[in-house]
Formats: sequence, structure tokens, C-alpha cells
Amino acid sequence: MLEITYFIKQNEKDPLLDIFRSLVTSQSRNNHKAFFKDKTLNITQIQTAADISAIKNGGVQAILKKNGVKSLPIVTVNQKIRKIGQLLEIRELEDLIDGLSIQVDEETRNRLQP
Repeated sequence: MLEITYFIKQNEKDPLLDIFRSLVTSQSRNNHKAFFKDKTLNITQIQTAADISAIKNGGVQAILKKNGVKSLPIVTVNQKIRKIGQLLEIRELEDLIDGLSIQVDEETRNRLQP
């Protein structure tokens, strides 16, 4: 089982987030049921202190209580914090989600990679 959660600011704008959103949308529409059978992809938007208090992941909640939304984005994989202040790069997503190949042109891929 694989669970990836992005904790983001309310109005987060990032091409890497757009890619992840497209995967979440595909999963929620039951596209590719076999592919998503053992995978859960989530996006949690954080705007207020109440949003922070509602987070069930203690590590994420602690970071946000200490540093506020300036810590965002935070990415967890199977409930463990994987990244703080950054989203997963295309290659990282592909490595985590076995069988995933994200199709973007070479120029875009180079622009989005560190």
C-alpha cells in the first residue's frame, strides 16, 4: 500500500502540484482502477489554525504549529514526512509510484527538475 499526501497552502500554484492534481483527479474518477488499487493520493489545503488542528499526522501538525504555513508544502509518504518546503520532483513521483511514467516534453521536464 502506498499513500502520498501533499499538505499545501490554499492558493498554492506550482506545475509539479498540477501534475500531482491530475493523478488525484484520475484516481477519484476511477480511471485506471487496477493501477490505483493499492495507492492513495491526497491533497490537504491549509488556510487557518483550525485546518492545522484537524491534521491527524502528528509530525505534520507539530511542524505547522511551530513554523506556521511558511513550512508548506509538506509531503508525506505512508504517513512519514518526505519533504518540507518542496513538492516531489517528477522523477521522485515516478520512483515512488511503480509503473508511473509522467509524460512531459523535455524542456518542461528540465525546467521542473533541480
